[in-house]
Parts: sequence; C-alpha cells; structure tokens
Amino acid sequence: MAGTTARAGPGIALYAHLSEPIGIGSSGRGLAAAIAASGLPTATIDVPWPGGWQAGTPLPTPAELDMPIAVFATNPDTHRRCIGSGTLPGPSAGGKVYRIGHWSWESPNGLPDEWRTMAVLFDEIWAPSSYGAACIAPFVPLPVVVMPAALVAPPPAGRIDLARFGMPPGTFTFLSIFDGRSNLDRKNPGGVIRAFRAAFAQPRPDVRLVLKSRGLLPRDRAVLDRMIAGRPDIRILDRTMTAAEMAALVAGCGCYVSLHRAEAMGLTMVEAMALGRPVIATAHSGNLDFMSPETAALVAYRFMALPQESLPFRQGTIWAEPSIAHAAELMRQTVSRPEQAAERAKLAAGSIRRLLSADAVGGRIAARIDTIRAAGRLPAPAAPAAPAAPRRAAGPRDGRTPGLGGSLLVATPVKNAAPYLGRYFDLLERLAVDPARLSIGMLESDSSDGTWEALEARREDLAGRYARVTLARHDFGYRLPQGPRYQAAAQHSRRATLARSRNRLLAAALRDEDWVLWLDVDVCDYPPDLVERLAADGRDIAVPHCVLPNGRTFDRNTFVLDRGEDGGPREDPRNLIDGVYLTEQAVGRRHLEDFPADHGPVEVHGVGGTALLVRADLHREGLIFPVAPHRGYLETEGLAVLARDMGYSCWGLPAIRIVHPPL
Repeated sequence: MAGTTARAGPGIALYAHLSEPIGIGSSGRGLAAAIAASGLPTATIDVPWPGGWQAGTPLPTPAELDMPIAVFATNPDTHRRCIGSGTLPGPSAGGKVYRIGHWSWESPNGLPDEWRTMAVLFDEIWAPSSYGAACIAPFVPLPVVVMPAALVAPPPAGRIDLARFGMPPGTFTFLSIFDGRSNLDRKNPGGVIRAFRAAFAQPRPDVRLVLKSRGLLPRDRAVLDRMIAGRPDIRILDRTMTAAEMAALVAGCGCYVSLHRAEAMGLTMVEAMALGRPVIATAHSGNLDFMSPETAALVAYRFMALPQESLPFRQGTIWAEPSIAHAAELMRQTVSRPEQAAERAKLAAGSIRRLLSADAVGGRIAARIDTIRAAGRLPAPAAPAAPAAPRRAAGPRDGRTPGLGGSLLVATPVKNAAPYLGRYFDLLERLAVDPARLSIGMLESDSSDGTWEALEARREDLAGRYARVTLARHDFGYRLPQGPRYQAAAQHSRRATLARSRNRLLAAALRDEDWVLWLDVDVCDYPPDLVERLAADGRDIAVPHCVLPNGRTFDRNTFVLDRGEDGGPREDPRNLIDGVYLTEQAVGRRHLEDFPADHGPVEVHGVGGTALLVRADLHREGLIFPVAPHRGYLETEGLAVLARDMGYSCWGLPAIRIVHPPL
C-alpha cells in the first residue's frame, strides 16, 4: 500500500471475522486494508465466529472506541448469532452510531426473512458488487452501496512442494477452490468436473484438475467422488491450508476455473488474477465488475430456476447455468494456446491492481463517508456516559425507567380485515400515547374483501395524525385449509405465514422507535393506558390477558410451563403435533386465566400476538418471529423461546385485560 495520508473525518470501527480462513474472513481482511488506506481514523475488531472458543468475550462498542461509524462485515444470520452469544454489541450498546452492514447475497428473488428483519439494525448496506447490490436493494428500505473488499496481497509462498497437492512439475493444473460449508449448488464444483472430463475424455499425464475444498460434508464428498470415478487425473483436496500454502497453490496452477451459478464477488478469482494466473469463469454475477473478455475466458450460460430449495436459497431462485461444452472448449484452448492465456492473465493482473487495491477501494470508502456526512446523516457527538448495565434477562423492577418513555410503532398484519378497520382506528385514537410519538405500520396480504383499498383511502388522514405511517402489501398466496381455523392441520402453515408477514412488516416499518406494539386488527376493546401499563417496571416483552366478551381466555399462546423433575420448565410431549407444540388441551401449561386478576406480572414461556409489546432494540438485535419451528415453537411462541435464548424474559399481566371477539 502506498503511504496513506491521514484525513480529518469521522472514525470507522470495523467488526469482521479477521481470523477466519474462509471467504467472509478474506472479505473482512480486504475491508480492513481499504479502511486503513482511506486515511480516516480506524479501529479494527476481530470478531470470533459464533460458537468458537472466544464466544461470549465482550468486544468494545463503537462509542467506547470513539467511532461514530461502525461497519459490520458479516451476513445477517451470523450477525444475529454473534449478538446472541455476546461477541457483537447490540444496536442499543454504546449510543448513537451510523451502522453499515457489509452483506454478500446471491439471489435476485428475495432475501431470507431473517435478513429482512435484521435490516432494521442498519442505516445502510454495502454490497461487494453491482450484482450483489441488485440482489439486496429491492428488499430493504435502506441505501445499498457497491463497496468491494480490497485485494490483500498473499504471503510469500516460500518453498512449498506442490507435488503433494497433486500438482507435480511439468503438469498443467486446472484449479478450483470452494468451501464445503458453502452452497455447492451455487458454487457448482460438479460443473468443473464435467467440463474437465468433456475437455479431456481420456486422462493425460500432463493435465490435471485439483478441487480445493474445506469442510466437505460426507454426502457431498460422495457425490463428487462418483463424478470423478475412473479419473486419476482429478483430485479433491479437502483440508485446511495455511495462507502461504493457498498462495502457492494458486500461483502454481496453470489456470483457475469457476463455473459458479452466482457469486456476490468471487474473491478466489480476484486472487488468481492478481497472481497472474489465467481464469475461466461464468460470464455472470459479481465477477463481471472486475472481469471482461480481455482479462478472462468467460463462459456462456443460460438462466435456470433452482428446481428445489437449496438453503438458504429458495426453490425458483434464478441463477446462471454455465455451458459445459463452452467451458470444455476454453479449457482445451488454454492448454493448447498458452501464449493467448498468458496475455489475458497479464492484463488481468494490472486491472485488478487498479480496481481493487487497498488505495482504490479506500478512496471509494472515503468518498462515501464524505457523502454521508454532507447529507447530515451522522449522529451528533454526545457527551460520554457511564457504561450501561447489561440488559440481559430483564424483568420487573430491574432499575429501568418505568413506562413507555419513548416513541411507539403499532404494527398490524392484516388479511380480509375491512370490517374491523373502523373499530381498530377508533381504539388507536384514544390510546394514551402522544400521536407525535406514535407511528403505524400495516402489511396487507392475500385479501379478497377490499382491505387494501380501505387502507389506501385512510392513508392521507392517518399521515396527518401520526408521526409516520407505513402501509405495505405482499401476497403470500396462502389460503386456509378446509375446516376450523385452529385445527392442528391448519396451524403449522397458518402460523408460519403469519410469522413471515410479521417479519416482513418489521423490516418495512421499524425505524428509530423505542417500542413496538404488535396489535391484532380485530381486538375490539382495550384500556387507553394499555401501553404504559405493559411497559411499566422496565419489562422488555409483555402481554396482557386477552379474553372473549364472556371473560374466558382467548389467547392460549401465552402460557407458563409446569416444572419438570429438574425444577426447570418442561413442555409435555403430548402437546407436540407434527413437530410443533400446538394443542388446545395444553397439557402441563397454565394460562393467564389461572392467575388471580390482581396477580402481579407472571414470567411466561410463550406469548400470543393479539397485543404484544416488545422493546424495539430486541428486534434490532435479531429477535424475529420464527417461520420454521425454533425448538418446536413457531411465530409468537417461537419469539418467546428465541428471546430466552438471547437472555431476555417475557411477562404476562393478568390484571390487564383486552377483548377479542369470538371467531
């Protein structure tokens, strides 16, 4: 890196998995080099992988580092796990900070619900390529900026015997690298094997293919071994290597091959090009930001729809299917016309240095920070404050300021709700919350009774009454099965769809509010001071007693489990139906009707969603409504279990009653 000139400007705290020998670690190291080259004040924090030996080790917050900007170089699912394990500070820690997520995603068909929900933690997203940005931008209500990771020069290779890696002297080796823990349908190592076998129908002593992986699952290894069968010139290296060994492997190959179906960037291709190696790659996705026909042999493709789910990617995801015949022809040409391949490789090395050096990317980062600052989006400096006490397992009277004490988002997913809207908004008007501190978020889906049109008709009036109004629409294509709505056969799909709706609404509507009140549209009565009473004594998650007009309990999702032999809560296995705890009998459960009306707050193990108050920072820390069973629980009950996993408690208040009409 050239000499870096210090610039006046806001400091950046980078949180990245710098010690991880995988792609996300390489990306973090590249961002660290670029931010250092930007000349801005910088602090770089190595984040342990969740579950590693350092899990739970507290890391400094941006405020403690005196940095008004924080960049998190990790994807949202890992980010949530890191917050849960204590290795990343939550968004409420350390005061006001401009938070940037650096995400890599490779599907234009949408983001996972967990990713969309985690978007509320951030002020903007950086993506490593224009393709990556295009896959994210339509699905988050945030600025999405292209910001690649810089190339970090590999360590000197030293004297490493490549023959032990299947690359003896005098052979031309095609090399392809992938992580066995990544998605192999997307990485497509099988396509590389097929192309090599098509290019060289019979083994040649002077041409080899080496597939370098790490952490291959046995079933995936078995599939690849079957594809390789009978070809001693094809070898899989499934092992962890040092950085020097990896550099030697790439520098010693004759050509690097990536027949990916999609890549957010493709750092292994960048590294091969920087080392002056010819590259054959699919002419699609993030690699085209730094590749052209002059610098790489680009493989033709057709678009394909993923035939079945390949987690985390959905069935129907649109990717590229590279032409095996074209890739095979390019392999043969690379061996037979080495001068042509070498000329492309020389141009590629120069191009990578210009586009992706630490100085080049650092300049882009500095320019982006200037833009953010000029727009007035950075938080104003605050006087230092004493560190806050940990907010884990917060319960009544834990020293917090009682009451609402901030702004509120009322969030309501709706379907065929037109008959209930009048009463819903009448009750909202009498809620004892200053309208200037109250925002409304509603997501309509799959309605056939004019619900969306009725909401649109109210939009202008609502916008004049409340701080902010978000009306969103998304159809899930869900229809209730025949029979009673609450029969077990309908519950799994119904609750999973409702969880998706809540998560999507959260991503669309939550901004800087302090609290979220999840409120069913058909609740027909509640006290005006509902929110103040739920928020009293510093409770993070609280529910009232939801009853029918006759006073019987309506909400069976709020419950307390009986104690097991070990003294801890125990769910009775008779409540488990089709892998989910759903039953009206509720064996071994108590509901709020089982406590006297004057009883104080009760710590509960499940919560319902008719009126559910959640401190908004918990959602920002990754608290979502599980779409798939989390330890056997879906949707609101799943949220309660997830909250306990994160160290928070849920509370039921028998003394506060709200009324729901009979179904």
